[in-house]
Amino acid sequence: MLANGSAIRARANTMDWNGTLRYVEEEVETIKEEGDYPKLRFANLADGAHISHGSDLRVEVEATDGNGVPQVRLRLNGLVLNAEEKVGDLFVWSGSSDSLLKSLETGMYHLEAVAVDKNGLRTSGEINIKVGNASRSRAGDWKNEIHQVILSEGETFSNGEARNFPRLECFLSLADDGSLSLNSGTPGNIEGRIWGTNGKANRPKPHPVAFRFCIALNGGQLQIHREKPGRPKVIIYETSSVSGPGPFKLGITASRRLAVFRDEGKKTEIVWITPVPD
Repeated sequence: MLANGSAIRARANTMDWNGTLRYVEEEVETIKEEGDYPKLRFANLADGAHISHGSDLRVEVEATDGNGVPQVRLRLNGLVLNAEEKVGDLFVWSGSSDSLLKSLETGMYHLEAVAVDKNGLRTSGEINIKVGNASRSRAGDWKNEIHQVILSEGETFSNGEARNFPRLECFLSLADDGSLSLNSGTPGNIEGRIWGTNGKANRPKPHPVAFRFCIALNGGQLQIHREKPGRPKVIIYETSSVSGPGPFKLGITASRRLAVFRDEGKKTEIVWITPVPD
């Protein structure tokens, strides 16, 4: 039998959310106290470390867990690095395993290590390092660096296509309902949605001939077009208008955000960007 309060809530189809939250928080604390939560630390580098321009970087991360050896990933300015070896509890990355760690240019670099145990529990750690005479005030600049160009003006990206970005562990796809999605994972293993738009396929009623969809850049606006033979092209989504000349490009940043930008000499100007991922 349920207690009176629980029985009333069950009949009224309500939940004691505060009680449930307290229970979940207690369970998380219990897991931590039992040592089942992954433990992680940078073994050979500290936050604010300074190395010389042109140096190779070696990163050692110690990771342990009560449920066995966790999986550990390391990102340099948002990009996943290839691991070199594992020595005891140490995971090691160096220029021998990944060219991104070789001959570093002057600048601020962000390192993020993430350990995941077999139960899916995660622990992360972050540090910033300085290479050469870089200004520490520029530590977050990497987030808006364009990792890869997706579209230039005059090009299109059609429904059914996907663009995979292995270094960022995410991909962009345009579904058959016209929805554009940036997802974490791979096309064959979707882990979650980072950002996306709603689809408008056969509304308000189904049509015998399916619509086609594509994305394109027009005057600095990212647009999703819906079309099919005998019907005019319709814009079902577009970003805000921009001022100034092109040409414009659509790219993805190192922080996994879609951005419309233009190049002005050595400077990249972003005119539209998706919100910061949760």
